[in-house]
Amino acid sequence: GSDQPLGPETSSAWECIKAAIKMTHSITAIQSPDGSPTVVQVGLHTGPICSGVIGFENPRFSIFGDTVNTASRMASHARESSGPSLFLHLSAFTASQINNSQRAELQAGLGLGLEGLGLRRMEAPVDVKGKGLMQTYSIEHVGGA
Repeated sequence: GSDQPLGPETSSAWECIKAAIKMTHSITAIQSPDGSPTVVQVGLHTGPICSGVIGFENPRFSIFGDTVNTASRMASHARESSGPSLFLHLSAFTASQINNSQRAELQAGLGLGLEGLGLRRMEAPVDVKGKGLMQTYSIEHVGGA
């Protein structure tokens, strides 16, 4: 990460994808107290949001909007990531923001030893609550990797 503004060659979607991969990779390396692997489900959608601090007694920062709801739906339809099995579920819009050099970075594993990651169009559209059928994508190990 950097505190520099994003340049024209970088999208906020790509930054979110990289952060999600790094967090998922780190979290799934941790075992639960009973020795079982930690499991997470990750969904990503990018777009406009509203944010603000809610509450007086216990103020909390929160984000709202259709983008947040769609990302949540992507997560609820995601396969579980556990250990070396990484899976991120993306909306078509978010997937469309990944350029060819970023796809190459995915394939190279982002310096995390995750070589062989790729963007894949899901075979069947997903019936998303409140949205209907949506074509979605995944980031996961592809091919023989």
